[in-house]
Amino acid sequence: MNHYHLYSNHEDWSTACSILERYYELGGSKFLAIGVAESAEAVIEQLRRTGEGQRAERLRRQVLAHADYFLSVGIDLPAHEVNYEQSIVAPLLQLLISAYHLNPSDTYLAAIQERLPWLLAFAGPQPHARLRHIAIRHWDGYWFGALHLWGDVFPHYWSVLNAAVLRRLPKEIDCPKAKAMADAILKANLVNFADDGSATCAFVYPGCVDGNPAHIADPVANDQDWALVYALQYGDWNA
Repeated sequence: MNHYHLYSNHEDWSTACSILERYYELGGSKFLAIGVAESAEAVIEQLRRTGEGQRAERLRRQVLAHADYFLSVGIDLPAHEVNYEQSIVAPLLQLLISAYHLNPSDTYLAAIQERLPWLLAFAGPQPHARLRHIAIRHWDGYWFGALHLWGDVFPHYWSVLNAAVLRRLPKEIDCPKAKAMADAILKANLVNFADDGSATCAFVYPGCVDGNPAHIADPVANDQDWALVYALQYGDWNA
């Protein structure tokens, strides 16, 4: 979809739609994938604009069925890489937010209100910029770092998922600190980029791990660029 907005190539958004349709054909309605709900919402809007109402309606119904399935399971969410983590709950909320946008109802609104505290529980109001409102993750620097330091990583780039949720909350949801929390999360993730353009995907936060000095940026740099993608998409930098 972003390629379409850049280059106005019809094939790009048609391909985006095909990917989402295939996602649901393969049983995606019982999984919580990062970015699916927001992407589907954007594609549906584009389909409507271009007169493909039937295809838009089919995809809309699939998104709503996806949301309704997760309303039916309640707290019994499916495991991903681990049994429960922030990147399960964030896509859940994005799904319910998109469902509310596509079919405004008190049911979806109440579900969002009930589940928002689940997401916010992964983070806290610590004073340090690397920690403030930054969700803890189930993994750490060892898994994707060259230094093999088994210590918590802050900020982990997927903490930006919380910012995206907070930015997309329906206006009916009373969360006065949402914008400030989202801004803090997006800005905190930029500390993983140096002035010369170098970056790290894993800043190992503890000062010492298993007797080894830490509080150090691992030299591996890869997925941290997702923090830039979300910063560009959801950041209010003019303000």
